[in-house]
Amino acid sequence: MTHDPSHLSIRHWLGTVALATVISFPRLSVAQTPTRPAPRSTSQSLDLAINHVGISIGNSPLLTGLRLNWRDENVVRINGINVTLWTPGSSPRGEVNGLSLGLLAPSAASLNGIVLGGGGIRADRRLTGVSVGGFAVVSHGTIAGIT
Repeated sequence: MTHDPSHLSIRHWLGTVALATVISFPRLSVAQTPTRPAPRSTSQSLDLAINHVGISIGNSPLLTGLRLNWRDENVVRINGINVTLWTPGSSPRGEVNGLSLGLLAPSAASLNGIVLGGGGIRADRRLTGVSVGGFAVVSHGTIAGIT
């Protein structure tokens, strides 16, 4: 049995090229691995808006206009009229400017303007303007205006 040296050198060369390809292009070796789906955002809304200006039904984090929502959560900034029905979720940096109406308790880091809450009102950093709450009006920061 004889060995063909050219046959070994071709296999060696192909193995070296394959190894170099996998090392140089790691995305090629991962391409067959199934990917995890992206986590779903808790901010789901139907926005009739252009560049965040218009009407939003749902939990839109940014809006200038009219926003109707079941529960405020992950709010960044709302300018205009914000109507919410249920207790708020977390909005650590949220800011609502304008008219904020809540069946139970409008809440954000900063509430500025007219705020009406059937149960109460809670601001984490600042409450400015006119605020009327059924049971309590609370700010963990400053309050300025009529409460």
